Amino acid sequence: MDIQKIQQYKSAFDLIAKDIKDDEENSIEVWYARELQQVLGYARWENFVVAIGQALESCKTLEIRTDDHFRDLTKMIFRRTSSIGNTPKCLKSMRLCRKLTRVLTN
Repeated sequence: MDIQKIQQYKSAFDLIAKDIKDDEENSIEVWYARELQQVLGYARWENFVVAIGQALESCKTLEIRTDDHFRDLTKMIFRRTSSIGNTPKCLKSMRLCRKLTRVLTN
């Protein structure tokens, strides 16, 4: 992969990165899977979930605790419908830390 392509990916990753605090108030950089899906070029959520599953299996094989790097989430979104107004919908997502994101992109 050329340097320009790597820099484009890094910029895209930096734009969607979020900082959260752990129990000891340390800052942790995370990415939400639905946002990361688009950056990595997955058109379908179902295909990206398979890739995440493979990354999780790789971590387990390497004896990396996935609980420290991965969290299932449900995001509530509101869709505008013509007759009802805003209707809520729950979307499954995941929060991934840097280590799992590195495994996923390799």
